[in-house]
Amino acid sequence: MKKPALFTDSKKTELPILIIDKKGTVGKELADKLSKESLIILLSDKETKLENVIHIPFLKKVPQIPDNTYYAQILIDEQMEFSKDLMKAFIKKAQKDNSVLVLVININFADQELISTYLSLYDKLKIVITGDIFIENGIYESSFLINKFIESAKTTRNINIPGDGTLLSEPVFLEDAVYGILQIALIENEQEKVFFLFPKFKPTLLSIAHIFQKINPDIKIDFINTAKNKNENKELKIDGKYILDEDYNLYNAIRKINLNTQETEGVGYIKNQEKEGGNKINNIFIGIIATIFFFFLIPVFFTILFSGIGTYFINNFKNEIQKENLLSAKTQAFYSKNSFLLSKLSFEVLFKEAEFINQEEALLELSENINEGLEVSSVSYALLENLDKLKAISSKNPVNKKTEFLKITDDIKNTLVLYQKQKQSGNIPKTIEDKLNGVVNFTSSTIDFWPDLLGFNGKKTYLVLIQNNMRLRPGGGLIDSYGVLTVENGSVLNHEVYDATSADEKLKGRIEPPFAIRRYAPSVNWYLKDSSFSPDFSKNALAATVFLNSKERPAFDGVIGIDLYFVKNLLKATGPVKISSYNKEITAENLFETTLAENKNGFLESLFKEIAAEMSADKKLSKLNILQSFTDSILQKHITFALNKSDIQSVFAINGWGAALSDNRIKSDTAINDYLGIFEASLGENNANYYISKNVSQTVSIEKDGSIKEVVKIDYKNSAKKSGGNKNMYKNYIKFVLPQGAILEGVQINEEKIQVADAITDPAVYETKGFKPPSGLEVEKTNESGKTVYGFLVIVDEDSVKSVKINYSLSGKLNIIRPDFSYSLKLVKQPGVEKIPYEFSLTLPEGLTVLNMPEDVKLNNGIINVSEEISKDIEILLFLTKN
Repeated sequence: MKKPALFTDSKKTELPILIIDKKGTVGKELADKLSKESLIILLSDKETKLENVIHIPFLKKVPQIPDNTYYAQILIDEQMEFSKDLMKAFIKKAQKDNSVLVLVININFADQELISTYLSLYDKLKIVITGDIFIENGIYESSFLINKFIESAKTTRNINIPGDGTLLSEPVFLEDAVYGILQIALIENEQEKVFFLFPKFKPTLLSIAHIFQKINPDIKIDFINTAKNKNENKELKIDGKYILDEDYNLYNAIRKINLNTQETEGVGYIKNQEKEGGNKINNIFIGIIATIFFFFLIPVFFTILFSGIGTYFINNFKNEIQKENLLSAKTQAFYSKNSFLLSKLSFEVLFKEAEFINQEEALLELSENINEGLEVSSVSYALLENLDKLKAISSKNPVNKKTEFLKITDDIKNTLVLYQKQKQSGNIPKTIEDKLNGVVNFTSSTIDFWPDLLGFNGKKTYLVLIQNNMRLRPGGGLIDSYGVLTVENGSVLNHEVYDATSADEKLKGRIEPPFAIRRYAPSVNWYLKDSSFSPDFSKNALAATVFLNSKERPAFDGVIGIDLYFVKNLLKATGPVKISSYNKEITAENLFETTLAENKNGFLESLFKEIAAEMSADKKLSKLNILQSFTDSILQKHITFALNKSDIQSVFAINGWGAALSDNRIKSDTAINDYLGIFEASLGENNANYYISKNVSQTVSIEKDGSIKEVVKIDYKNSAKKSGGNKNMYKNYIKFVLPQGAILEGVQINEEKIQVADAITDPAVYETKGFKPPSGLEVEKTNESGKTVYGFLVIVDEDSVKSVKINYSLSGKLNIIRPDFSYSLKLVKQPGVEKIPYEFSLTLPEGLTVLNMPEDVKLNNGIINVSEEISKDIEILLFLTKN
């Protein structure tokens, strides 16, 4: 068959390609062909040392897959051994990456029902159904008839044909199969979803035997009787496209096989031993003499010297990264790179001398160390340098600005590919990886959109909501101020900041507020300051633009929410900022205390104006540190986005940067998709959240009948000192966002069971004179973004602690008779909240256990435990199986 052109677009080489093949024969050949075009991650039993291929042993039933963004995933599962849950996990990953997913199955094991199920789950899934693969040297799979023919032709010169020889077969040569898979994986415009990788006009067994006999006339053909042909042709009732040419030349493929037996291997081995033995004596003698010469010592000295200096600077680089001093880290990486370059130049002289005396193998380890050090330092420096180059863009001539910006972003993309290669090779220390992960992940996911976001394709105007999270709201905090930011060609044209109260005073008409605001604030009108009241930031963004909608204001290209923790992260990068109107110097350390002390309108407005001026001034601020502060804040949801362009917003939403209640997990009868979000609103006229700390625990129990019971507990502490009027009381309207259909079964306050009643949400009822609320705790039940939400009011007095516990069950039951299934918990962090200590436990019924348990998960007596501080959205994914 014709070999396909691998890549038609250079962008396709920027991301690695994942190949999973437990057996490894097909996977290794695919990796070999693709390694010249892209970084390959290969999971298989068969070890390989191909250049640009990272081999990971396939050791367990569920393989450990590196968490990267992949251009394509190719899964070789010829006997359909992967479980449905594992396949759904691959599909979910492909959906997240928006990547091609290719599943390769042998026709003898193809399950039509499963194939149809998988195809319905993802539109970029391609199914490849192969025939009986045979290889040039050796036996690919002894159960395939073509391979039985090869084996018997080599050993006995005799081919036994079952039955009368009319049975049809599906033979395909390995090389043709590999190029067929490549063609399917890399040609994106293909409309078909199912492909057949065997001859369209299937040959009979007799015709295949005659091909062997034509190649070697010494081969004899016999027929053997069978009670019933166990290998009867499997007819697939599914449409697909045949990849091989209609006149597939099976004769040429079989002719490539060496049908002669190998009988002279021992002779060659003895001769090689004798030759190697003689060479060894000569090499030793020559080596002793050669080392005497002075010219040999100089390259050794300088190679080791510069390698040692490079190692010294790379260690300094690691230390500076851990200290988050990116500017100094870049300098250390630069020195390390140049030192290793000098070491490499000296080593080239040393290596030629070693070749002269046949001792080059002794230098291989040293060569690997030098190359590894050079690659790590070069990649680290290039990544930091290219990101830092962006700072010069704003001062460039507008004519050249876009061209230079696009060149820098292309350089960054190439560097990210090299970084991922070094990361997968284990050359990036985990401490550095942890520090750079935020910047790398954000950059990798969004860099294609930077020209549009930064106004290189036209002026952009953004609404910035400045949220005071010491007065918490579900979307981040009370909006004290807002800004209008205009950018064009990478430069800020305008960055005005306004007081939200002034905008609210100009509001004409009345807008009905959410129930909790009207009932418990109370306020009969809804204002801009309270527009961040939904757990879904896109809804908050829409509300804010409605409040600010007027003929005088421009249409916004997006809305950005920021809080005080974002300001704190930013101040770490910029250093102190002086607010002359308040005669205050604000630092990351005193930000919250000063904001609390200056509890008046206009303070945050003045602070943001000063920070914007500081960043716009021509000062030697580290743009790298500023970028890191941005990415840290984005990951921790101290910056949230709602952008008008759907393709850009979808990337932000998938990565959790849009603070939306999105959930892209696949629904299945063998998967539990759990969900928990805790969102609070401080409805008192105070900054009570400054004094509030809390711990969260969640216990999940899978019962014997498959039902799922859960308990969520929050322990609050209000550390404000007691005052006469309880002025720092925490008046908290709390919302629990749970899976659709979750049933609330009880509420406990301080371990005491509380009577629960449906909340009276109609103002015409609860604002009536003489209204008496129902006895017990009023609980509001709503549905939002496909989730069930329960909300109620909790008061935490000054200098006190209070625990809130809810009991609930999920709708539906698991079919625990199934051999395996998965449990996935998506834990959504509220914007405006810093780190939260979190404890999770999952109790399994007897007979179930965890498969391929993650390192941070502990299992004790059937109870799974996870403990960590939550600073961003997380997902706990566990594969469960029967003991």
